[in-house]
Amino acid sequence: MTPRSVQCGSLQLLAANDFVAVERCSCGSIHIAVGGITAHVTDEGLGALASALGEAHTNLQHIYRSLEQSLGIRFEGSES
Repeated sequence: MTPRSVQCGSLQLLAANDFVAVERCSCGSIHIAVGGITAHVTDEGLGALASALGEAHTNLQHIYRSLEQSLGIRFEGSES
């Protein structure tokens, strides 16, 4: 089930999957709902969060690849 943010105004769904929902609120903020937690950020905050998450994902994949090569195993969730 897709998370739903706490509504403080009318919401426009920007993106969603089984883990997260991102909505633009009429109050001017972006609501990011993950599980039972909703964060309210600015447009700039959304961009900064997306950038940081992308960087974290890339770094995690590098860690997985390094461990897989040194240990000769494959991690679940690794994209190598």
